[in-house]
Amino acid sequence: MTIPRPVLALMARRHGLITRGQLLARGCSVSDIDNWVHRGRLEALHRGVYRLAGAAVSPEQALLAAVLRAGTEARLAGEQALALYGIEGALLSGTPTVLVPPSRAVAGAEFVVRRSAVPAADRASVRGVPALRVERAVLEVARTAGDRRVRQAVDSARWLGLLRIERLTRRAERLGRHP
Repeated sequence: MTIPRPVLALMARRHGLITRGQLLARGCSVSDIDNWVHRGRLEALHRGVYRLAGAAVSPEQALLAAVLRAGTEARLAGEQALALYGIEGALLSGTPTVLVPPSRAVAGAEFVVRRSAVPAADRASVRGVPALRVERAVLEVARTAGDRRVRQAVDSARWLGLLRIERLTRRAERLGRHP
């Protein structure tokens, strides 16, 4: 059996990726999935996350694969989230950090998993990757980065028109953090 067109269309919108759950929800059987992997039509990137063979490889694809592996409601955080926004000094490369709901455990991940509630106000999709909104992403980076890096990220986000200090301050207060 060939991969159905609706599945290919979804993968085209998702950097060439799909999850096992998405395949099953679209009527594909476990044996279909296993057959496509065995024949090289799909490549397993993470447990339950597949890449269409021949799909263009990109940093966004790797980041989306990590988020998909972490499950629903997961969001890209850290420097890579800032890089998706084009923030100066942030790189798409490196080990991604993914936030998952407090009740979720992600075993065997090849990326950093942090448990934290991510309300709808903090969620965004940037370049096709579920990520944190820029305010929350800056605050997450501020947890571990030095003052100079945080100032650089804030200044860059402001320059790009992505961040207002008032919004950052309000978000930090709601999270109980100092910006």
